[in-house]
Amino acid sequence: MKTISQEYFKNPKKYIPDGDLCYNCPFWDKDKTKSPQMNGYCHYLKRGDWEENHYGLLWDLVKECGIKDYIKWCLDCEHFTYKKDYEGECDVFDKVVEGEDYCDKFIPKKELMK
Repeated sequence: MKTISQEYFKNPKKYIPDGDLCYNCPFWDKDKTKSPQMNGYCHYLKRGDWEENHYGLLWDLVKECGIKDYIKWCLDCEHFTYKKDYEGECDVFDKVVEGEDYCDKFIPKKELMK
């Protein structure tokens, strides 16, 4: 596996990409000695798919850290009206979304309450 520069760990949120996937994330890695659907590893979390009691999807680049995870953000956005599960209506897009769409107008509902 690759070696991650300690500079990335000083301010990791700066380098973790937006969205729910680890594309272009410097912390994402894979262990080529493991099976293809168990070889994902996150250097930030120090966790791999193959570890006991861990049933992650890091191998498929699915983010587990929750940082800049727009699916979670959109469900807590002032423009999002929750319907069921991850489905809701976005006032900005004027359409039904499944929680995966996001826009640059995101404002958390909890921030509005302050």
